[in-house]
Amino acid sequence: MMALNQGYTGFGGIPGYVMVNIWPDEQNLPKLPAAVAHEFNHQVRLCVDPWRIDISLAEYIVLEGLAESLAAELYGPEAVGPWVAGLQGERLETAKRLVGQALEVRGFDEAGRYMFGDETVAAWGVESLGVPAHAGYAVGYHVVQAYLRNTGCAAVEAKSPRL
Repeated sequence: MMALNQGYTGFGGIPGYVMVNIWPDEQNLPKLPAAVAHEFNHQVRLCVDPWRIDISLAEYIVLEGLAESLAAELYGPEAVGPWVAGLQGERLETAKRLVGQALEVRGFDEAGRYMFGDETVAAWGVESLGVPAHAGYAVGYHVVQAYLRNTGCAAVEAKSPRL
């Protein structure tokens, strides 16, 4: 999993804590502040709009897109994680199509299939759907970036879908 995430990943799901796992190297160490900002964004937003296990895929992609957009806003687009930067071209188009068709899917387990992609959920023993790695993260980032461009607001000003 660490190879898939290029040596670092975060977790912001415990109130009051931000966790980032990193195997530091010259590629990912400069991105550490952006990863922390991403997870901190979750901490702040989830205080106002708490996590629900029955989250919809639409809500989940926006949650992650807002977090990564804040990180990019603070540290530059070159600081986005591999969950965004690593999905381009035809693979990104596949992700957009599959995620777009499943926006109403609910629940962490089901939405997670689209968020994390087949390569990750295979470890859960889940059947493949043809979803590229990090699909929901990348799609969420691009959706939020389009929203920010169209509205002119900053990532920190954007509201979560249920607010």
